[in-house]
Amino acid sequence: MIYSGIQHSTTDQITGAPAAFHVVGTYTVDLRSKLTIAVILAFFNQDTYFGKKNPLFQTTATIKAVPPSDMDPVTWIYEHLVQVVESETNNVFANATLIDAEV
Repeated sequence: MIYSGIQHSTTDQITGAPAAFHVVGTYTVDLRSKLTIAVILAFFNQDTYFGKKNPLFQTTATIKAVPPSDMDPVTWIYEHLVQVVESETNNVFANATLIDAEV
């Protein structure tokens, strides 16, 4: 499955701006340390993202694992971000909705 982003209501802690659609902007996989770091861009909604508007803010997510070699890394990041992992109590995307990419 290919995803276009995550639907989840959040608010920027500095400006108070609301965002409901989030996408992976960039990511780094550190194979030696077994870490994946993703920059998540936040948009007001899907229309603003697909309308090529600028993100409202960004956050960084650190995942203590690396994607398997047989899987698209961005898909793996999205799927990992919405999982509920008890050891990751600060995951704001747990239980969020993945949005399928338009084909």
